[in-house]
Amino acid sequence: MLTYNTGAAFSLGAGPGGTGQSLKMAGLAVLSLLPFLYFFIKSTPRDRGRLAALGLVWGGALGNIHDRLRWGAVVDFLDFQVRGHHWPAFNLADTAICLGVGLLALSLFREKPAGTRPGNGKGNRG
Repeated sequence: MLTYNTGAAFSLGAGPGGTGQSLKMAGLAVLSLLPFLYFFIKSTPRDRGRLAALGLVWGGALGNIHDRLRWGAVVDFLDFQVRGHHWPAFNLADTAICLGVGLLALSLFREKPAGTRPGNGKGNRG
């Protein structure tokens, strides 16, 4: 089912929309990408998983920003209902963002602390 989301994720704050709201939401999306720019700058070419995660987040966000600037809302077309339960409509860009954030969190969780030496199990206490 094709829907137009003028609000944030899962239609939070959706309303009548208009050009003003679309520009505000696009600006907010651009600002929300700034922390991910920090992770990109801190990454090395060996951090392939982290870079892939950042690519998913940036690609999805830029796709949604494009929709907002072109159509005035994000175009959602994936809409699921199971046994009377309805999940909010979403699109592939939303899926990429969620996957990217999950992969980024996993990569940060698995990262070893800076002062830890491998093999001794004592961290940096010597």
